[in-house]
Amino acid sequence: MILLLLIAVSFSFLLTPVCKALGMKLQLFDMPTELSIHKTPIPRIGGVAIALAFFVGVSVALLYDGLVVPADFRLFLGIVIGSLLVGITGFNDDVNNIAAMVKFMGTLFAAVVAFFSGVALPFFDIQILALVLTAICLIAGANAINFLDGMDGLAAGLIALEALAFYVISTMIGAAHGAVLSIILLGVTVGFLPHNFPKAKIFMGDTGSLFLGFMISAIAIVVLAHSAQLVMAASVVLVLGIPIFDICFAVLRRIYHHESVFNGDRNHIYDLLAKKGFSYTQTVVICWGIQFVLGCAGVLIVFLTT
Repeated sequence: MILLLLIAVSFSFLLTPVCKALGMKLQLFDMPTELSIHKTPIPRIGGVAIALAFFVGVSVALLYDGLVVPADFRLFLGIVIGSLLVGITGFNDDVNNIAAMVKFMGTLFAAVVAFFSGVALPFFDIQILALVLTAICLIAGANAINFLDGMDGLAAGLIALEALAFYVISTMIGAAHGAVLSIILLGVTVGFLPHNFPKAKIFMGDTGSLFLGFMISAIAIVVLAHSAQLVMAASVVLVLGIPIFDICFAVLRRIYHHESVFNGDRNHIYDLLAKKGFSYTQTVVICWGIQFVLGCAGVLIVFLTT
């Protein structure tokens, strides 16, 4: 596992400057708008480095004898293909600024692929119901991190802490596949953070936020399915507490104001903290602290009940 972590960190860290240079050459910048915090154009394809590093880590895990048992190969393949589709969808948006419905359809297709490879919510015997609910979770998870990617280092740090929590939980319950995926995801986010922490030299873009959101949601479902108990569901909800709360609050807020749920605004959790007078860096660190506490609570619940 340490080898996987080091490989993921190294490839993510080394590939990110390459993506920055490529983004500058191709003029793929995140231009400041009225909703932006940054004031100058920033390259926005850092998510490509995250995704590539993740695929390298998964490839090593599949080739390394004993890390992935044959019974889990189909699951891993489905997750990789699904996350690749999400990454391509996000990259298309970063380059061409595609319509929200196109992004939705791309993420939906990825969710269906993941479901039929074995990423499925437990508790539901009716397959169509399990498919619908699993797809909702994966799509919502992808968009939740997309919503939270509004401050330098915020989304990557939250995913790193969530992946760490899921790694510990997976190890405790013997979910080897969850542990492998979590440690790789932890590595790619840690490797990306030095380039993205305030002030960011590169953004992950939709490529990264959709990819990371999809992956952490898939890992959560895989972990939950390994130990289909209500206490595990409570643990997963705690670990993903910030993304779950933020996306639910955002959707309800936009519905209440008769706005499209896909419209952006500046009323997310981190925005509310910033409006209280905290600096952007302080806001990010506070959110990380809350995430760390929630992750510890999720781990503690599993520890006390296993």
